[in-house]
Amino acid sequence: MSAERDDPMLGAIVDGRYQIEERVGAGGMGTVYRATQLNVRRDVAIKIVNAIALQNPETVRRFENEAHIISQLRHPNTLKLIDYGRTDDGMLYLVTELLEGRPLSRVIREEAPLDPRRVLK
Repeated sequence: MSAERDDPMLGAIVDGRYQIEERVGAGGMGTVYRATQLNVRRDVAIKIVNAIALQNPETVRRFENEAHIISQLRHPNTLKLIDYGRTDDGMLYLVTELLEGRPLSRVIREEAPLDPRRVLK
């Protein structure tokens, strides 16, 4: 069985509003999932801080700072924050619009070197 199938978050409902559908990626601070915002039935991305990171106050501060910074962005080429919160059991999450496409790391790996005009755009 794959690690993704063993993920206990798959199918879970976060804060009564977001149903986890699929794992998108993971990093040192947490995991990003595709989820459904239940009240409006739209796909969103939800980043959930992992339990180990929650034990570090500096990591929690960085995550909260990330939510604040994203909430201030006002440009068509930046991610839009939908929600941010902490569940009753202490789980921190951040919800953004779900972007479709390839990760930049994959584009670089597959197409490097990139045309400077494309990079600037």
